[in-house]
Amino acid sequence: MKGLMKLLKIILSKSNISGIDNEELYSQTYWGTKYLVHDFVQQVLESLIIVRDSSAIDTQSKLDFFRKVKRMYGRTALLLSGGASFGYYHLGVIKTLFEAKLLPKIISGTSAGAMIASLIW
Repeated sequence: MKGLMKLLKIILSKSNISGIDNEELYSQTYWGTKYLVHDFVQQVLESLIIVRDSSAIDTQSKLDFFRKVKRMYGRTALLLSGGASFGYYHLGVIKTLFEAKLLPKIISGTSAGAMIASLIW
């Protein structure tokens, strides 16, 4: 139980663990960074599964915990870049995501991307 409570505290402590949101992390090297981020996300996911499946935590506490986690970790967004020719590519991406029922609720962009984003909703 003590280890589980420590895990809950770590997950709720900070969504930017190890500076994962820091732009400098991505500007220094383009090789390997995505693997570090992927590993981080996998560890968070595994931790959430442990909490979900734990019988040591009552249902109301789990519900409260997951509501806090939802606010902290946010939602997936699709950001479309600018450039007139990219507009056609954006349409293809949107169509594919829509057909796969994976289109996020948050869509934004610049220039041509903003125009396509505004047409979606």
